[in-house]
Amino acid sequence: MAIKLVAADMDDTLLNPQGELGARTIKAVREIQRRGVRFVLASGRMPQAMRSAYNALDLRGPVIAYNGALTMDLTTGETLHSAPVPAQTAKEAARMAEELGGHVQAYRCDAYYFAQDNEYARAYAKSIRINGIAVGRRISEWLQADVYKLLIIGEPEQVPCWEKRMQEQFGETLHCARSRANYIEVFRADADKAKALQKLCERYGIRREEVAAFGDGENDLRMVRFAKYGYIMANAREDVRAKAERIAPSNAE
Repeated sequence: MAIKLVAADMDDTLLNPQGELGARTIKAVREIQRRGVRFVLASGRMPQAMRSAYNALDLRGPVIAYNGALTMDLTTGETLHSAPVPAQTAKEAARMAEELGGHVQAYRCDAYYFAQDNEYARAYAKSIRINGIAVGRRISEWLQADVYKLLIIGEPEQVPCWEKRMQEQFGETLHCARSRANYIEVFRADADKAKALQKLCERYGIRREEVAAFGDGENDLRMVRFAKYGYIMANAREDVRAKAERIAPSNAE
């Protein structure tokens, strides 16, 4: 059965180790679109941080942002699906992350916020080429509205323990998972890339047997398993690769 839709994570999957799109990747994605295959970016990023790749790949139509919490057509600006974290729940999760010692960032549509400028904020801004906003106080104190995502940044040796503790505390309402060695991404429990991809398939009349998907993180596994042809990248963490049926070459290749 022919593939009609390809979904791909961005960081450490579609983007190379320098965080860029390679010429070969751009050529391949443009070619499959020319053949009538839909290509969908599926990322934990906010929509604005996906726009550069979206334009470079000549994409049209929706992207899956915030790990599936927001599906938006970047061409028209239309929101197709939205599942934010309620403000009170976000405040509680942010407070716990702050007490653990994490750098906390909160995301509302196309902007992100943090308490104070520091090395984590600067490194993150450099990686996505978009600056955040320092609010001058703890995010748990500042938050008053729903958010699409919380990002907790720490040292790689700290983050697994934080992830476990946060998942134990909020597992019924939130999904807390590492997307990188030093990142924990926090979303509403019922928001994930697989559900967002399934909704898009239903919208376009595409069966899962006609879908391919690529990712590298714990937060990509459900999407990869949803697709008939699902691949985890060779550069993924060993524990993530162990859960994959198929392995794709690394993002450096």
